[in-house]
Amino acid sequence: MDIDRFGRGYRDLREKKPPTNPERREILEEPRKWMRFFDSTLTNYLAGETPPDRDEFTEQLMDYYLWSRLYLEPLADRAEQLHDPESIGHATSEFKFHRINTPIAFMWDQLIFGKADDYTTADTTSMQTELAMAMVPSAKKLREINQAYAQKTDEQSRLEGDLSEGDALLTSLEMTKKYPDVVVIAAPEKFENNRRQVSRNIDLLAIDALRRHARGAQVKTSVFDDEKVTRYDSDFVSIIDGAHDLGNTAYTTRNGKRIMTLPGQISMQFLADRTIKEAPYVGARIDFMRSRLLAKEMTRGQKSFLPQATQHVADRIMPVLHKNPGHPNISDAPEELIA
Repeated sequence: MDIDRFGRGYRDLREKKPPTNPERREILEEPRKWMRFFDSTLTNYLAGETPPDRDEFTEQLMDYYLWSRLYLEPLADRAEQLHDPESIGHATSEFKFHRINTPIAFMWDQLIFGKADDYTTADTTSMQTELAMAMVPSAKKLREINQAYAQKTDEQSRLEGDLSEGDALLTSLEMTKKYPDVVVIAAPEKFENNRRQVSRNIDLLAIDALRRHARGAQVKTSVFDDEKVTRYDSDFVSIIDGAHDLGNTAYTTRNGKRIMTLPGQISMQFLADRTIKEAPYVGARIDFMRSRLLAKEMTRGQKSFLPQATQHVADRIMPVLHKNPGHPNISDAPEELIA
């Protein structure tokens, strides 16, 4: 779909009320400020607005990257420790975007200004590696919970969703190596969690920057029924099934031999397969070595599913990326609200 038509399909978010808890208000101030930055950046890009000054924009991205690396997880930890019924929900929704957006933050520069002539697939691989490293704690924690509890917990469901999105983003970045004009980013809140347009909510956004076409993707840990698919507007959204498309399944002997979903395998295998020379461009090498060792332990005896997953994701996105729907005025779609 043309990017201007895609952008007009998303209504502006209603302004959020400040949290009543003063500590939670302080915790969420910076994450929300940066979320608004990426929301407005994407909205303006889709609308064809004049790009910002590149030097200033790059400096803002660096400020964001450094802020996130230094403060995001401490803020998330504080939010989870609050004795506040809303704190856990906010820790999930407010921080999830930044966790997967930070490793690929400079993709936004490529989106707005185009890929530099000296940009190589090694640059994408470095971002993928950093993304996979960011997912190691969640992947490790999910496996510990799977071993400790027979029944699924709320935390387990949250971790599965977060890891599925990270796997889908890493796989989509792999897809861009074959389609160099396509840029994939994590969708900020206006596009990911818009209560005014729930059928078009997406986790990832693929944009052909040359042809100026866009396609959203919603990531599901697994799709067992059509309801998970039919609730979304097929003009805007492709569904990525973590179990089928990404191969995130494993055998378990608990309660009899059966197949279970196990998100994070794509990213952990990708990290385990990196050589010592393929450490990401930023960060301490010791962090890479530690994360790589944990990834190897979590994927011992497994074979990477990334080539098949990359083809599955390309099959979901690429055939419809350049397809325009029949709606002559896509912005006139009715507003949707959920309680």
